[in-house]
Parts: sequence; C-alpha cells; structure tokens
Amino acid sequence: MKNSFRGLIISLVVTAAVPYLLFLLLTQQMHMQELLALGVISMVPLLYTLKELIGKRSLDIIGLISLADIVVSIVLLLLVHNAQLYIATSSLLQGVFGIICFLSLFFSKPFMFYVIRQFATGNDPEKVAQFNQRWQQGSSSMRHSHRVLTVFWGSAFLLNFLSTAIFACTLPLSVAVGVTKAFPICVVALAMFGTVNYIRRQKAARAAMTHQA
Repeated sequence: MKNSFRGLIISLVVTAAVPYLLFLLLTQQMHMQELLALGVISMVPLLYTLKELIGKRSLDIIGLISLADIVVSIVLLLLVHNAQLYIATSSLLQGVFGIICFLSLFFSKPFMFYVIRQFATGNDPEKVAQFNQRWQQGSSSMRHSHRVLTVFWGSAFLLNFLSTAIFACTLPLSVAVGVTKAFPICVVALAMFGTVNYIRRQKAARAAMTHQA
C-alpha cells in the first residue's frame, strides 16, 4: 500500500504538477502561445511513461492505454487549433476504452479478463494456459466478478473523458490544464485501489464458503 501511495504521489507530481507549473511559466512568464505551451508540457508525461515502460521491460495493458492516450493527445494537438477544444478532447481515447469495456460485456470474455490475466500471469505461456483453464472451469461468481470490474473500469474511463470535457469548457484555461491533468490520475488510482479491495473481498468470500463446506 505504501508503494502504491508513493507511486500515486510521484505520478501526480510528474504528470500533473510539473506540466501545470511549466504551462504557467511558459504562458505567463515567457508569453508563449497557449497551444504551443500545451504541446511542450505534453512531452513531460510522455517521457515519464516511456521511462516507466522501459524500466519494466514489458508493456501491460494499463501502460499501453496510458501511452496511447498521450500519443493520441499529441496527434490531436496537431489537428486542433484551439487550446480549449484540445483539452476537451485530450481524453478521447479513454472514452473509447470506456465504450469498449461496456461492449465487451456482450462477449464471453469481458475486457477485464484480459487485464487480470496479464497481471496474474505476466504473459507466461504456461500460466496463461492455466488461467484460461480456470476461467473455463470457473464458477459463475468468478465470471460475474470480471464483469463487475469491467463495468467499474468502463465507468472510470468514461468519467475521465466526460469530466475532462466539462472542466475544459467551464474552467479558465490555466485552471483547466491543472485539473484535467490531476483528476484522471486520481480516478484511475481510486479504480485500482477499488479493484484490489474487491478482489480481496471476493477471495475472502470464496475461502469462507470453502471452509463452511
């Protein structure tokens, strides 16, 4: 828990606080154009995410989403010529992933099945095969848990997308930059803590049922 909290603080500082302060410096002290300043500060979270991925020497699904989200926001910067509109659409990919989460509920394996499998197996072929076998032989409660988590994360992604658009349209630009950097990180952090807590409760409930039997 301490490591998770420490990681959250580092993420908030590097991908939210530093870009926000840099934006204020560039626009208010150096009088740089707002759209250009947004392009400059977008390099900070991109470099940080690349550093983290290189350090792990592997690309998990959450890391891939984070990296793709940053890359798409940079592409949007080249296409959108309005700072406010750029901020409003900067979490577009998260909205797409939110929709994907809900659409995956109509299939045999929901989105979180693949996320949990990757974290649980580390993409080891033998462990992946065991995980798939447990899924096939698993109880309805196991399948229900994956679907609940898919709804949970889909809601978190959509919340980030919608809140970013609302903040961008209602707050002063300088404030919106800081809020739209920090808020999504906090939402994802809460979703991660909620996921861990939910999985622990489900394991405890299954252990209790096994003990009673």
